[in-house]
Amino acid sequence: MSETYAIIIRGEKFVLSQAQVEYDSPNYFTACFLGEFTWSQSRALELSRDPELFKIVLNYLSGYEVLPLHESAIPKRMSSQAVLRNLLADAEFYQLDELVDQLNSAIEDIRQAPYLSPYVLLYMVS
Repeated sequence: MSETYAIIIRGEKFVLSQAQVEYDSPNYFTACFLGEFTWSQSRALELSRDPELFKIVLNYLSGYEVLPLHESAIPKRMSSQAVLRNLLADAEFYQLDELVDQLNSAIEDIRQAPYLSPYVLLYMVS
């Protein structure tokens, strides 16, 4: 049976396979679970990050394309611009270099051509 690792983010539990932990490595998870840290023995880690953003990160760790973000993936309390910046902050925290590169590229695309970008900003019209 494959190794699994628990990540608890603000009380919400996520279970990662070893393949997910090793995706885009070396990263925060490989350092914690596969390194010399105490967490590697317990195979559990508690973090104070955003669980809604971690769902996107988890899809990325599963090998899925996460960009452009689907409207349903954007947390209701964040604008479409803020979610990219916040997701970038989390990708940097988790040391996911490929995701960081993808997010930097997406953010730069928006800055250079906001009306031509596939990362369209969504606005509610009444």
